[in-house]
Amino acid sequence: MGFTPADDALVQVVWEDLGHIVSSWPEGEVDDATLRRESTVLRRFLAYDDLIKVWVTVMGRGAPFMVAASNVAVVDGKRLHQMDFCSSSEVRQPTGTSYSVLVKVGDLSEKMPVGLSRTAPMKLKKFIFGYSCVVQGVLIRRNDVVQFVANKLGGAHYDTGRQKPNDEALSKLGSYTVMDRDAVYYEMLAVGQALARSKSCSALLQRLERGAGEN
Repeated sequence: MGFTPADDALVQVVWEDLGHIVSSWPEGEVDDATLRRESTVLRRFLAYDDLIKVWVTVMGRGAPFMVAASNVAVVDGKRLHQMDFCSSSEVRQPTGTSYSVLVKVGDLSEKMPVGLSRTAPMKLKKFIFGYSCVVQGVLIRRNDVVQFVANKLGGAHYDTGRQKPNDEALSKLGSYTVMDRDAVYYEMLAVGQALARSKSCSALLQRLERGAGEN
């Protein structure tokens, strides 16, 4: 990727914000209102490429930023409409850990029209644009969730318009509950937790802390 190197100010901002997510999101002790407000941080990290810019600037281009996750994989696209709700996201909360959710409607004797890939490290771009859930037959990317919370639900803007193709499905996502949490914020939390758990995140923070100690 041809990114302009991050300046010192951006490196500092990403360091502080990434450190905050690592310290406050991992065990799920964060409420939905906080997730909504902090959706702008994930939007900058993922949609605006701030995280990868800082990674390349600090760590170099030798190793990619990796995140371990599971994606939704389509098995039979013609029957995708049979999936009422599906999530491949792992979320840790004080009440326990949820690894995946599959809810199918129609003939339950038929094979599921989607599957879940094994949790494995993937490049940041694949993580961002990977499908993490299905809502009433519509595939949803992690980037869709982050952008929807930030741009539609009040993270950065509150907007009742639903112009993008997936906006209606994302609106319906809020009618589902997973582990006593609105499914939109469940998916948001999963994105932040996966980043916080990644070895690349730990390596970046350690490098930044070591560099600060040398100055």
